[in-house]
Amino acid sequence: MTKKIKIYPTTILVTSLLLSIASPVRASAHDACSREQEFLVTAYYSPLPDQTHYYLGSYEADIAFNGRGIEGKDGTPVYPGMIAAPPEYPFGTRIALPDIGATGTVHDRGGRIVTQEDGVHRIDVWMGRGEEGLARALEWGARKVKGNVFGPDHEGPPAESFALEKFPAPKSALAHIPSNPIALLNIEDPKYGETSASIAAIQYSLKKLGYFDHEITSFFGDVTRDALKLFARDLGIAGTGEVADTQTRNMLVAHSIIAAELSSPLPEDDILFHGTSGKSVRILQRIFSLLGNYHGEIDGEYTQEILSAVYQFQVAHGIVSSISDTGAGMVGPQTRRALLTAWRDHRIAGRGGSEIVASL
Repeated sequence: MTKKIKIYPTTILVTSLLLSIASPVRASAHDACSREQEFLVTAYYSPLPDQTHYYLGSYEADIAFNGRGIEGKDGTPVYPGMIAAPPEYPFGTRIALPDIGATGTVHDRGGRIVTQEDGVHRIDVWMGRGEEGLARALEWGARKVKGNVFGPDHEGPPAESFALEKFPAPKSALAHIPSNPIALLNIEDPKYGETSASIAAIQYSLKKLGYFDHEITSFFGDVTRDALKLFARDLGIAGTGEVADTQTRNMLVAHSIIAAELSSPLPEDDILFHGTSGKSVRILQRIFSLLGNYHGEIDGEYTQEILSAVYQFQVAHGIVSSISDTGAGMVGPQTRRALLTAWRDHRIAGRGGSEIVASL
């Protein structure tokens, strides 16, 4: 019996978790006998340059995230039923999934397809090209099924069988792509340790907002938890970052919308400190004045007064705890990120944050 889970894949590399049942998960796929296995099967696709929708917002981004999607790691051109599996599975390994009436062969690898320390594996099944392939992969989601593994040396493995027409590709599935803020709404709270396209959407939004400096993996691990905790902290939302609750996701959506509409007022590379001057300092003064943290002149001079405002802001956001801390009173990457979040939050409040989210 196939059990569909509320989780969506990561386009060209879709996350599959192989959970061992009858034999050790690290058993060699060269074994002459087949072995039964429980799989969490997901899907991947090949992007085309003329799509209207992309998993990460653009053809270039999808290509960079997943590779070109032309052939597998062993050089085999992509085709329905091609499987990407961890290195423990030699190319040519056949995997039969009778619960869904499909059998495929391992021809591909991927940086995100790894064996976890707890024995969990990942596999992906190719689901087509372009928007149709993307929609089919998203609609498929992730499903736990039982299957059988046949090593390359196995005599008489079942023939390949994978018909794309058996798997629907509704356009409505495209609402779940990470680059679409709607992907963060009306879902169950993603949690630490889970894998889904919803988590990819969280990572995508955090990356756009400067909190997630990592490749998008769709896995809710330590990096995602820490980034989510920092974002919530800068907004004054309590939590450990291990759950992306409704409030935090709504704020991610609102901040993503504002960030897309407005360019960042502060240059990314400037380090501002006491004694510096110029346009960036003038912008800094205006932002703090807007937030009600600064009441001095807007003259572009980094005086003791603006230094004090910066320091008080840092303390309030947990960036420093004393004036002797490294970076206290200075505007570096961490303070700039928190300040931009506060600036966006002010803009969101002015427009009505709940109205922004409700309008989607």
